[in-house]
Amino acid sequence: MIKKWQRKLTSLSQLSFRDLITLIIFGSILFILTIGIISWTSWEKESIEKSSRTNAQSIVEILSQDFVRILFLHSTDAAADMSVKLEAFSHIRYVEMYDKSGKFLFSYKHSKELSSFTEAKKQEQLPSSLLNNYHKFLIPIKYQGQIYGSAYVIYSSVDAQKRMADFYSYLYWSIPILLVISFLLALLLQKIIAKPISTMADIVEEISISNNFETRVDNKTRGELGTLADGFNHLMQTIQNTQVQLHSDKERLRVTLESIAEGVIATDANGLIEYMNPVAETLLEKNESDVIGKPLDDVFIIEYEKTTKLITGQLDNCLLHGKIQFNLDNICIRLNEEKIPIQSSIAPICDISENINGAVVVFRNVSDARDMAKKLEHQASHDGLTDLINRNEFEAQLSSIVKNIGNNLHALIYLDLDQFKIVNDTSGHMAGDSMLRQISGIIRNHVRDSDIVARLGGDEFGILLPRCTITQAREIANKLLQVISEFSFKWENRLFRVGASIGVVSITDNSLSHIDLLKQADIACYAAKNLGRNRIHVYEPGDKELAKMHGEMQWVSRIEKAFEKKLFRLYVQKVVPTVSSNELESYEVLIRFIEEDGTINFPGSFLGSAERYGLMSRIDEWVIENLLGSEHAINLINAIGNVQFNVNISYTTLGNPNSIERIRQMVVKSKFPADCLCFEFTETAASIDVPATLKFMRNMKYLGCKFALDDFGSGLSSFGYLKNLPVDFIKIDGTLVKDIASDQINLAMVESINHIGKVMGIKTIAEYVHSKEVSQLLKKINVGYLQGYYIHRPMPIEELEIVDRKLLAANLARKQSSKSNNLS
Repeated sequence: MIKKWQRKLTSLSQLSFRDLITLIIFGSILFILTIGIISWTSWEKESIEKSSRTNAQSIVEILSQDFVRILFLHSTDAAADMSVKLEAFSHIRYVEMYDKSGKFLFSYKHSKELSSFTEAKKQEQLPSSLLNNYHKFLIPIKYQGQIYGSAYVIYSSVDAQKRMADFYSYLYWSIPILLVISFLLALLLQKIIAKPISTMADIVEEISISNNFETRVDNKTRGELGTLADGFNHLMQTIQNTQVQLHSDKERLRVTLESIAEGVIATDANGLIEYMNPVAETLLEKNESDVIGKPLDDVFIIEYEKTTKLITGQLDNCLLHGKIQFNLDNICIRLNEEKIPIQSSIAPICDISENINGAVVVFRNVSDARDMAKKLEHQASHDGLTDLINRNEFEAQLSSIVKNIGNNLHALIYLDLDQFKIVNDTSGHMAGDSMLRQISGIIRNHVRDSDIVARLGGDEFGILLPRCTITQAREIANKLLQVISEFSFKWENRLFRVGASIGVVSITDNSLSHIDLLKQADIACYAAKNLGRNRIHVYEPGDKELAKMHGEMQWVSRIEKAFEKKLFRLYVQKVVPTVSSNELESYEVLIRFIEEDGTINFPGSFLGSAERYGLMSRIDEWVIENLLGSEHAINLINAIGNVQFNVNISYTTLGNPNSIERIRQMVVKSKFPADCLCFEFTETAASIDVPATLKFMRNMKYLGCKFALDDFGSGLSSFGYLKNLPVDFIKIDGTLVKDIASDQINLAMVESINHIGKVMGIKTIAEYVHSKEVSQLLKKINVGYLQGYYIHRPMPIEELEIVDRKLLAANLARKQSSKSNNLS
C-alpha cells in the first residue's frame, strides 16, 4: 500500500509545475464545490422540512377552536363541519382527537388517502413507505390557557418533496456549469500564478544552457509573485555583475601575473600544475601547455646552492600542513642544466572554509640582485673613481694587520700628488678624475701582487705592504716616485706632469694602532712635501715633533692668514630643476681660498687639513655667517622669493654643540629667511653623533630650514640613514652620476635611489653632471635637480646681482603680460 502511494506521489512529482498548479487549483475548487453542495443540500432539505412542519402546525392551531367545540359539544354536526373544513386542507391527511383522559372523540381521513392510516394508527407508527411522505403531530387542544385534549395529525409533505425535487433538478443542471467555470478559473489562476514561475523556469533553463545572465523576467504582476520576479531579476543582475567582476578580476589577475617579474606556478591539491605564467616559462624554458597536469617536482627542480643537494618534499609539506615554505638561497635547474640563482616561496591556496585546495609557487631570478649586492659591497669598500679600495676598507685591513702582526714586519706608504690641483683648476674635475684613474693604474702596476692600494681621498693614496721591510718599502716608493714623475697626462691638447710626495712608515709590534700609523705616514708625506716635494720621507720617531710642526704650521698659518686678511670668498653654483621653471631656484654655497697674488685654492686643497687640525667648524661658521649677511643673496630672495641656498656642514661641526648653537643663533637673528636655507651633510657626518644630529635637525626645521643628505649612495649605510633622518633632499653621489652614460649598473643605482626618494617624498639632486648626455639621462629618469659644470660653473656670490636683475626683468614682463591679458 505504501509503495503504491509512493509511486503515485512520484508520478505527481514528475508533472510540470504548470500542470501541477492546474491540478491543485482544480482539485481545490472541486473540493470546495462538493462541500458547498452537500452543505447547501442539507440546509435546503432541513429548511423545507422545517417549513412543512411549521405550516402543518399553523393549520392545526387555526382549527383548534373547532376541536374545542367538538370536545365540549360532542355533536355529530360539529364533527361533520370539522371534516368539511379539514377536507379543504389538502395537506392534512388524517386526524384523530382525544379528550383529556385519552378518550377517542373524533377521527378524520382525507378522501385521497388509503386505509393504511388506520392500520398505522393502530400500530402507533407510520410504515417506512409513508414516513418519507408525511409528518405526524400530536397537538394539544387548549382553551383559555387550559388543555382539554389532544389532536393526532398526519400532514402530507408532497410540496416539500416537490421543492426538494426542484432543488435537485437545479443542482443537476448547475453542477456541470460550475465544473466548467471551475476548470476555466483553474486555468486562469494557473496562468496568473504559474506563468511567471514557468517563465522563470524557462529562463533558468536557457541560462543553464547559454550561460547568458542578461535575460530578465518581464514583471507585470504585483504581490508575492511580483516580489519573486523582482528578486529573480535582481539575482540575475547580481550574478551578471559578479560574473563581469569575476571576469575583470580574472583578467586583471592574468595581466598581473603575466606582467610581474616573478615566475608563478599554481598547482591543485595533488601537486599537479594548473597554471604557469610567461616569466616562469622563460626561467624554466618550458611551455605552459607542456607542463599542465604534471607534478611540480618534475618541472620545478631546485637544489641547495652550497651542497647542490636537491630540495624535495616542500610542496607536500605545504599542502599537508598549510605552511609557507621560503627558500632564499636556492638554484633553479633549467632544461639545459644551466643553473641560475633564485629565491622562491611555496604558499597554500585555501578556500573560504580554509580547506587547502592547491598551492602557488613564486620564484624570481636574483642574478641581477646579487650582482647589484656585489656592486654595492664593492662600492662600500672601493673608491668609485679609481676602483681602488677606499679609506674605510684600507683602515680595516691595516687594523687587521696591526692586530695580527706577530713577529712579521710590514710597511705603509702614504702618497700625495704634487701640483694636482693645477689640473683641476685649469681643466676641470673631469680632467683631474681622468688623471687620477691613470695614476691609480700606474701605482697598481708597480707594486707587488700582495700589496694593497687605496685611494684615501682627493689626490692621496695609501699602500699597505705586507711582509715588507722598510728597505724594500723604500725601493717600492722610489719606483713609484720615478714612474709618476715620468708620467705625462694629456688633456685637450695640454700636457701635464705631476710629482708625488711619499711618506713611508714601518709597521712593527711596537705600532700602537692603525690610526697612529696613518698619522705617522701622513706626517712623513707632508715632511716630504715641505722638503721640496717629489721625494720620499721615511718616518722616524725622532723627527715626530718636527714633522708635526711643519705640517700644522703650514696649514694652520695659511688658514689663519685667510681669516685675518679675509682671503676666503663665497661662490655659488646653480642647482637647476629638470621639469618646470616654476620649481625651486637653488644654489650650493662654496668656499674659495684666494691668495694675495690671485691664486685660487679650491676646497679640496685646504679643507682636508682644516678637518684634521680642528679648523673646519670655524670655516663652516664663517660660510654660514657670510651667507646670512650677504645682501646679494637676500636681494635675490626678495626678487623671486622661491629660492634656496644649500650650505655644507662638516662632521666636526655637527659634533660640536657650541658650534651648532652659534649657527642656530645666527639663523634666528639674521634677516635671511630660514626657509630659504638648506644644510647639507654626509652620512659620515651624521653618524658621528646621531642623537646630536637629530636634535640639530629638529631645532633648525622648527625655524624653517631644510636638510639634504650629501654623497648619498657612497656606502651601504645610506639607506639606513635615509630612513632615520628627516631630510628634504638626497644628493646622489657624484661618483655614481658622472659615469651613468657608460655604466649601466651606476645608472640602475641612480634610478633606484631616485625611485626611493620619490616613494619617501624626498627630492633628489644629481651632482657631477658634466655632459649633455648625462643631463638627458637624468632628466629621462626624472631626477629632481641637476648640478655640475655642464649645468653651471661656480661663480662669486656677488654675481647674483646680475641674476637678480635678469629675474626682476623677467618677473616684470610676466606681470605686464598677465595684466594685458586680463584687460583684453
